Amino acid sequence: MVQPVDSPQRCAMSVSNRLVDGALIAEVGGVVDMVTAPTLTDHLLTAVETAPAALVIDLTHVDFLTAAGLGVLVGTHDAAADTTAVVVVADGPVTHRPIVLTGVDREVPVYATVTVALAALHADG
Repeated sequence: MVQPVDSPQRCAMSVSNRLVDGALIAEVGGVVDMVTAPTLTDHLLTAVETAPAALVIDLTHVDFLTAAGLGVLVGTHDAAADTTAVVVVADGPVTHRPIVLTGVDREVPVYATVTVALAALHADG
């Protein structure tokens, strides 16, 4: 059975936050595309406004990532530049590959796991 492009399952995205060792971890799941990117932007910029020491954007549970989603990562990184360190967790072809192919990883640090990202943030002080 073919699902229409505007299927709610296709456009579903979830975001939840948790605090770990002073870092705010935004766990993103589902689809990050031009439909869901504005919601993700709002969520992440609201998180940045709380001025955590670090914001870890965890894309581990993202099933689909488009250029709009990559723009959200760069935009959040740029918006937080003076107050909050922003890093991304991405591993695998759905998330890590487009981040590297487009060069987003040269602007926003990318790690394979939340544990590795937190260790790197703590090492940077």
